[in-house]
Amino acid sequence: MVHNRKAIWTIIILLLTLFLLPQGGMAAEVSLELSSNRAMPGNSISALGQAESNTWVSLKILDSQQNIVLFDAVKSDPEGNYQFIFVVPDLPLGSELIVNAGYGNRIASQILTVGEPGAVPLLLSAFTNEAGSMISMEFNQLMADPAGSHEQFTVLVNGKINPVTKVALNQNPARIDLTLSQPVKHGDIIKVSYTRGTVQSADHGVLEDFDQQTVKNMVPATSKSPGGSSASGTPKSGTAAINPKQGGSVSLGKEVIIEIPANALKGNTELPVKVQQIDATVSLPADSKLLSSVYEFMVGNQSNYNFDQPIIIKLQFNPALLGENEIAAIYYYDESQSKWINIGGTVSGSIISVQVDHFTRFAVFSIPIPSPTALSDVEGHWAAPYIKEMYASGVIGGYPDGSFRPDNHISRAEFVTMLVKSYQWETAGSKTFADTAKHWARDYIAVAYARQIAKGYNDTRFGPDDYITREQMAVMLAQAAELRNVTGTRTFSDQERISPWAREAVAAASSKGIINGYPDKSFKPKDKATRGEAITVLLRSLDS
Repeated sequence: MVHNRKAIWTIIILLLTLFLLPQGGMAAEVSLELSSNRAMPGNSISALGQAESNTWVSLKILDSQQNIVLFDAVKSDPEGNYQFIFVVPDLPLGSELIVNAGYGNRIASQILTVGEPGAVPLLLSAFTNEAGSMISMEFNQLMADPAGSHEQFTVLVNGKINPVTKVALNQNPARIDLTLSQPVKHGDIIKVSYTRGTVQSADHGVLEDFDQQTVKNMVPATSKSPGGSSASGTPKSGTAAINPKQGGSVSLGKEVIIEIPANALKGNTELPVKVQQIDATVSLPADSKLLSSVYEFMVGNQSNYNFDQPIIIKLQFNPALLGENEIAAIYYYDESQSKWINIGGTVSGSIISVQVDHFTRFAVFSIPIPSPTALSDVEGHWAAPYIKEMYASGVIGGYPDGSFRPDNHISRAEFVTMLVKSYQWETAGSKTFADTAKHWARDYIAVAYARQIAKGYNDTRFGPDDYITREQMAVMLAQAAELRNVTGTRTFSDQERISPWAREAVAAASSKGIINGYPDKSFKPKDKATRGEAITVLLRSLDS
């Protein structure tokens, strides 16, 4: 027994020596990534990264009191890759562990929080109230009370700071309200930032940092709905009882007609379907004007009802309000994003119709006619040939003002959507993440996931509105172009910054000429990809 204890202490001293003493001749920095930064006690976590080749790398995990709770060592392979698999210790939920890996003075660190993996809060929307005096940030779960932390929030209105005077918690829905020193006006551009650690879920999960999150300005425009209200001043409504097995229609004079086919409604008993004219001012989408009244559609008392199959709505609008270079389009109001979404429609005289699969608020707006042959800001851009080809194919579109904005960043959802459309994949997917359930790109993301093209950060979070990085884009392209068995030999000056899970894909895609580096021989794997870059590499992958 004594000999066993001596042997154990000899190993521990050896490992501590490897971890603490500098190792001469080592030039490479150490990288570290965890398979998850949040896990329950007893869960297995993979810690992997890059170090000097054939070198002993030590792993040390500390609790909040700087006590060592786990120690281990492993030798990196000839390419410098290393990996540990360890079990999360039995600690209270919310505990934070510091995970260190490295040797000598070359140490990489990550924070591991003990708790449910899905407990990291997601910001669903940020919007002002109609008075412009408050910003509300809604989350997907109960939040911790941030009272007294107003100095940690920065609000910019048209580029200038508008101090936050008060922070309050609303638990249902999970929301944090920021009271502003000065009310904002309609049309003001509002952005909010915060210091990491300020915004937490009730079980201490920390919201990921964001910088200058765009806030939806809900301060009303000065004009009211052109449809007006009834002579009595009371908003109009129409209701009908519809048998789900038979279907039927609901109307509000000539202004609204709802056609519901058989089996679109759920259940077997008659349900009241109602359309209500909302006599109120509305916040307009950019570069548009309101051509109809705003209507809220309901099934029973549900204003966000989802149908089992598409229905048709027809709205009357005022064509006289259209400008020379404008067309009419139906929009619906997305509560989760706090904005109006263009869904188009077919125009016949003063009636526009469209198929929808859910109820919410609907209205008709004007939009500028996009140029069918040209994009205003593409000519002379390095990616112009690729953008023009994809634009002509209908896979991508421009903005209502006729621009494409090729140097703007592109989100993960936007890139996945272009990928699915370009490859014309029709395989249905059923995977839904917590943050894609109500997202406009839900079906495209499900298809890409089913084909193993795109993965989430974990099983519950995809991050559809996060900007896609160059290494994430390379992985998706390599999968889409089936480059899994292609051996790439190209390396970059910042090769060590490429995440281990992306290195093979980056090498394969770059060796095929799908995605290239920069003139300084760097790849910049963590940089956000632009719209022009995304179009270019996507077309190259189709030709590979």
